[in-house]
Amino acid sequence: MKNRPDFQKTASIFCMAGLSGLLLQGCNDSDSEGGTASSAASTPTATTSTPATSESTTTLKVAGSRMGSSGDFIPKHNAYDLAVGAPDASGGKGAVLFIKSTESDFSSYLLGDVEGDNFGSQVTYLGDLVGDGGQYLAVGAKYATGETPLSGAVYIYRLTATTPERIATLRGQLPLDKFGSAMTTGDFNHDGIRDLAVSAIHTYTAEAGFQAGAVSVWFGGTSLNRVADVVISGSKVNDGIGAALAAGDINGDGKSDLFVSASSKVLVFYGGSQFDHVPDLTIRSDIGGKGGSGFGSTLAFAGDVNGDGIGDIVIGNPNRSVPANYDNQGSVYIFRGFNTQPENNEIWEDQSNYRLTKIVGAAPMDRFGSSVAVTDNGSLLVGARWASGGTPSAPLAVTGNVYRFELTTQVANPATLHTANQAVQTYPIVYQSGEFGHHLALGGAHFFSGTPSLHENQGRVYRKLINGNESDDGSCCG
Repeated sequence: MKNRPDFQKTASIFCMAGLSGLLLQGCNDSDSEGGTASSAASTPTATTSTPATSESTTTLKVAGSRMGSSGDFIPKHNAYDLAVGAPDASGGKGAVLFIKSTESDFSSYLLGDVEGDNFGSQVTYLGDLVGDGGQYLAVGAKYATGETPLSGAVYIYRLTATTPERIATLRGQLPLDKFGSAMTTGDFNHDGIRDLAVSAIHTYTAEAGFQAGAVSVWFGGTSLNRVADVVISGSKVNDGIGAALAAGDINGDGKSDLFVSASSKVLVFYGGSQFDHVPDLTIRSDIGGKGGSGFGSTLAFAGDVNGDGIGDIVIGNPNRSVPANYDNQGSVYIFRGFNTQPENNEIWEDQSNYRLTKIVGAAPMDRFGSSVAVTDNGSLLVGARWASGGTPSAPLAVTGNVYRFELTTQVANPATLHTANQAVQTYPIVYQSGEFGHHLALGGAHFFSGTPSLHENQGRVYRKLINGNESDDGSCCG
């Protein structure tokens, strides 16, 4: 791989915008434009938003931006700010919007470099990737120019009190690789510094063929100016390896393990000083792997759900309620961690000695399992982006919904099949066809999800209290 970081500082624009003028209009229900900023330069500068007097390459346009497609929380002084992706903003340049924890509209943004890049297609908070005590953010642009046009790129930013500084550019290999399709972070080589895994789901390899996919891992440190330390390649045509990634310790050795989706199965790579490209465990959707497409579309580390001292893994399949039925009802599984390795290093979705629970969607077409996340206090959140919402007195079809389950209750009897109707709480919204629950992120007492299809794909951002009730109007930018 030639994913060579570029240490030139960003030409993206970081606009420190006041909540007034045209930028604020970009946070309303209209398709307004908003904000101006300084012209692209080798070093970004902070600028107050003022009404635009003419068309500008640095003007943020939120119409059709698919705001809320991605995003993550950034810890800050006992609170959490939001970084939200809007990959189709400004003619497909894309943008990342920053929303302070104390505010309801974005006050600054990063704008992509070139129309069509889809900057903000993925946004992941990395923590301290370098080992200097700083905070870092990764932003994917799946159609940006990497080693070749349209191969995709991931930009690494160091977050500062004023302007995020782009410190590295990780690059895809071949056109339409979609490098940056998914990202996750963990200490895979167990050196005390966080590492980064990035997938390119359409990568071609001579061994496997077209769209086999690949996952590249960079071990954190003072410099990312090198090729990937480990490359994990798909094993067959259309394997699409890495459509989902997650990390956590599920074999009880205190080291982060990497979870990688791969064509109806999940590959697990155990962490350690010899972390490499050979999977240590495969979790399959059915015997023989002949069905269950969609299994592994979403992944999350669950922590220790069943109290055996070893972490567990959450796997979503929004396509199917059972492997043989492509009903889009969806399902979510939790599998226990492993203090002894399973026979042949494989397990199957219905093996009761490994599966702790299975939850299916409330109805066909709900796409339950579109997103999954686990809170620090043991709640499982599941997005179902085509489920019904609204209120009991005024139900609304195809709004999307998010469900909360208490994990200790769900795993009490592994033989019991659970449904979304048993959730302890739901978070319905009042807009149809928005794909609410398409993406989930957690930050302290809140979760974030967006409705990227709402208002002719302008999108809307929701920041909701996990254990409480808040307005259906969400927090930003609809």
